[in-house]
Amino acid sequence: MQWLFRSGSPVGFLLWLVVMLLWWFGGWGLLGGGFEWKTPKYRAATAWGVGLVVYLLLVNLLGRWLSPGMAFVFPAIIVVFGGMFFERNTVFSLRSFVQALKDGWKFWLAWGTLFFLIVEVEFGLELFDDALHIPLISMLARGYIPPVDYLNPHVGLPYHYGFDLFGASLVRIGYLFPWAAFDVGKAILWGYGVILAWVWASWYLQKQFQKLVALGVMVFAGGARYLLLLLPAPLLSALDKTSPLWGTTAATGSTLSVVLTRNWHVDGGPLLSWPVAFLSGISNPYIMGHSGVTTLAVVVFFLVWVVWLRVRVEAKGSVLTALLLGFWALVAETTYVLVLAGSALLLIWGWKKRIWREMKPWIVAVLLSLPLALLQGGVLTEYLLRMLHLEQVTTPTFFAGGFSLRWPPAVVSAHLGPLSVFSPLAWVVAIAEMGVSVVVAPLAWQWGWQRFARGRAEEMVLGVYLVSAMLGFLIPMFVRYSVDRDIARLMNFGVFVWNLFLALALWQWLAQEKTRWLGKTTAVALCLISLSGVVLGALQLTAIQHWTLGKSITRYDAIVAKQAWGALPKNALVFGPEISAVAVTGNPTYYGALDHELPVHKMLMETPALEDLRRLGFDFVYVPFEWWRRLSPQAQKALQAPCVSIVAASPPAENMDVPARWLIDIRQCALEQGEK
Repeated sequence: MQWLFRSGSPVGFLLWLVVMLLWWFGGWGLLGGGFEWKTPKYRAATAWGVGLVVYLLLVNLLGRWLSPGMAFVFPAIIVVFGGMFFERNTVFSLRSFVQALKDGWKFWLAWGTLFFLIVEVEFGLELFDDALHIPLISMLARGYIPPVDYLNPHVGLPYHYGFDLFGASLVRIGYLFPWAAFDVGKAILWGYGVILAWVWASWYLQKQFQKLVALGVMVFAGGARYLLLLLPAPLLSALDKTSPLWGTTAATGSTLSVVLTRNWHVDGGPLLSWPVAFLSGISNPYIMGHSGVTTLAVVVFFLVWVVWLRVRVEAKGSVLTALLLGFWALVAETTYVLVLAGSALLLIWGWKKRIWREMKPWIVAVLLSLPLALLQGGVLTEYLLRMLHLEQVTTPTFFAGGFSLRWPPAVVSAHLGPLSVFSPLAWVVAIAEMGVSVVVAPLAWQWGWQRFARGRAEEMVLGVYLVSAMLGFLIPMFVRYSVDRDIARLMNFGVFVWNLFLALALWQWLAQEKTRWLGKTTAVALCLISLSGVVLGALQLTAIQHWTLGKSITRYDAIVAKQAWGALPKNALVFGPEISAVAVTGNPTYYGALDHELPVHKMLMETPALEDLRRLGFDFVYVPFEWWRRLSPQAQKALQAPCVSIVAASPPAENMDVPARWLIDIRQCALEQGEK
């Protein structure tokens, strides 16, 4: 417990639980009048996510003016009053909410079980942007809303920080350390995503076994790269010419045929490394959702789908869906833009078919979400500001100009590079990367399109997701991005949606004699792509035996954080050799930019002269012993000058004569020099 809670005790976490219950009940009210729920426990399950989204939207808005403590508490109260306004009869609503919680006890038990399993795994992993999210969560909890670049606080941060707001709530009012909030937040949302997927599947499927299969596809479906191992060695070697290796995969071996028989050695992975053959650079299973961003994006994806299916009063449905879509832009702007583009194309098509009349509430929701998406902060807001030259650009490769036409067209894998569509051998690799289920995906499209074409308002979301998935599949083939590996996320979205539609259509095909062969083929394909997730998920259980705080975070950092987090002036700059200084204090540092380190920072790493530190605006210095012992005696003496005072310190590690970590205040040094 002492490495999880800043207070050293879980008692402080009770406040977060109270806030959670408030937004949960508020979400229950928001889903009252205007929505149809035949099963109250499904409404209760959906209400948690709806309440959370509205709560985080308000935190993001009010956090600009309120104190950090109030910014993470007051929005929950607003959500409650908003729910009461929708529901009207507050006493009846509270009674029905409590009864729904009792009826859904199996949901909450399953959620809790999944949480404890996943959080144990997360505590043993240090990968997928640990070094980015932990400092960001720490700063958001301190009140830097919207966030500034924690390596350059003079500019805004072009990042989708919706998940990090959730983690910040766990730090500010749950008293968790930032690194613990990162892992706990991911585990909470991961388990909730599975519960929400069950609610989604219940709309289409009746039997428990069918719902379990749909859940299995949602959790485990990935690629099927391992099937390439069944090919004859000469053919497998021929595939090497069509598959350039990227990133950490290239560091694993020289060619595809070589890496297929090796494990993926990545810093911070589980004790038993993941086999490269079961990974994918396109279709990543939900079981591998360790970034937090991906997990929350899946939650919002299902929330929009589930809520829209229950809308009965168009005005209320449009407003609530607009809030969900707007928050989606703060979580994963790429898929939000795909949904916008899909809605626009569907409207153009539906105008001639007169389906646009049924689409009108959805289009209203999309239009209402646009101002929120563009003005709330995050990637789209920063992009807009910098296009209008209202903010300094420090990361030019991130913005427009990073896109160009791709020729020849290619299927882009984040691990294997562009796979040319004009090469039959490349298609063999591409189908394995996407998963063999992509072969029958057009039939899933047909199944979903038939339901959409019936023109029922609640089925509009099917058409939108289908068209958005198709765009996600096609755009990376013809558009290149400056960081080309990242554009594979669009295709990942397309394959994910198609697999869900296959999991629904499967049972209808199996029930009819004429299509039973298709149902059996689809069942085999879904089993083959789900095997990857099962293997990867089983191996990551070994991370439970390797408990760690976070990347570059030690127990000594936690000791200092108990004393120093939130204790420094908000605008103070902290110098440190690593960005762990930001996680420990909640204050920004100044490196220049995330991918453009200042030369002066490298100089200060070697010779941390107090006058240079003060001239650059640093007020505090975080000193890990590993850095300290590399400094010259003169530099060490400078950091122990009479004008320096110690703010917080950990005990010395073994065989050390100074603390393992300490935070010093150098502000007085500038005053003394000025007096001289």
